[in-house]
Amino acid sequence: CFNHLKKLYKVNEKSFVLDGAGKGAYGALRLAFLNPDMFRGVMTRMGMFFPPPDSGVENLLELAERAKSQNILIVSGQIERPRLPGETISKEETARREDARELAAKLKELGMNVRLIEARAGRSRLGFGPPEVGLGGAMDFGASSAWDDIAGWLKDILGDSAVFIKPPKKQPDKVGEKK
Repeated sequence: CFNHLKKLYKVNEKSFVLDGAGKGAYGALRLAFLNPDMFRGVMTRMGMFFPPPDSGVENLLELAERAKSQNILIVSGQIERPRLPGETISKEETARREDARELAAKLKELGMNVRLIEARAGRSRLGFGPPEVGLGGAMDFGASSAWDDIAGWLKDILGDSAVFIKPPKKQPDKVGEKK
């Protein structure tokens, strides 16, 4: 994966930052903790950090001991977000928010550089998703207000090497070329 990125882009190998949402947050943290010299930081959004007991999955806090110099950003969903009529706060939503607070506190106790952002209610309930996703869309993670905080964190850990890149444009197929 990284070799492919290096072929496509001129990249600073010391500036890779992982991002994981939902269950992917656990995976991103695990990968960063197992390979602390490979990543400059790791960001999680609405993460699931603590697997069920007896699941056989590694405990992130035990893995974190190896990566005390890692930069961690944990973005939790809105504390109070706009809701549809009759909609209530789910137990899962509340549990994720509490897990994010607990993980941030424990990683700080280990001496890690951790920032916790609890997204603020925004203009809509769309969270991180683009406006066209719509109410209850697949990207209903929190408030769009978090993007400025995320960009600030990236600038803090990456300094002048923070670059926001777009994928390369697909080259048009040549007429008569076989696929």
